[in-house]
Amino acid sequence: MMTGFGSNAGMLTDVNNKGIAVSWQMDSGAYVVFTMPTAIDGIDEFIESGAAWKTISSCITNKNNEYPEDGIELTVPEFELTTETLKLKEIMYSMGVRRVFTPKAQLKGITKADIMLDSVTQSSKFKLDPNGVEGSAFTLLVAVAGIPPEFPPPPIRLVFDRPFAFALFSQSKAPLFVGTYIGN
Repeated sequence: MMTGFGSNAGMLTDVNNKGIAVSWQMDSGAYVVFTMPTAIDGIDEFIESGAAWKTISSCITNKNNEYPEDGIELTVPEFELTTETLKLKEIMYSMGVRRVFTPKAQLKGITKADIMLDSVTQSSKFKLDPNGVEGSAFTLLVAVAGIPPEFPPPPIRLVFDRPFAFALFSQSKAPLFVGTYIGN
């Protein structure tokens, strides 16, 4: 566990009392918002209902935030998360993104060749320790040219010592990483 102290940290208790969030600003100007449900074992419902993201969003927009006069002592575990390499073709299909995988793909903005995507792969890594945050991510697009393969139809288908959700934002409030920590 690591303990940090922030005199300018903002804390928010969700208006529906479903969760609590706290923002931790780093020297770089970026910041992490940690949120956890009020119920000890309710992280899945907290995320699936949208309450986690609503609480994070309210915290970064300073809606109803409290700034305790004596600051906030924040304790969170040091952790490192790595996603398994995700194959996104099926997910993209389910979201309606299909034409890029067919000969009708229009990718002239990235190449003059007459190509289509064959696969899309993504992975990311996030590490939080007393020195701050390290993160990386990649998305790999594999394109093919020539005779297309047969396409099968798409398939039909304030101690953070318990599970919590988190989001890392840039200075411009753009979300850089969003994740869930379940524990070791």
